[in-house]
Amino acid sequence: MVTIEAMATGLPVIGTDAGGTTELLDFGKAGILMPPQDEKAMAEALKKVYQDKTLREELTQIGQKRVKETFSHTTQCRLVEALLARL
Repeated sequence: MVTIEAMATGLPVIGTDAGGTTELLDFGKAGILMPPQDEKAMAEALKKVYQDKTLREELTQIGQKRVKETFSHTTQCRLVEALLARL
């Protein structure tokens, strides 16, 4: 949930390319993915986000849009309703 909450509040997200984070960040389109346990990659990602205002704004917009379209309560309710209708 922390990744979704960060995107929803407008924070640019850096996450590890592992587990559910990869999908939550839309395979790198909604945030920066880095290899797990790679402190150099983390430092580079932080530097990139810190120095590039355009990138920060872009990741903010993409992340908020993704949360609204994919993870909002309305969207999740529609998905559950569709699943129940198929049962």
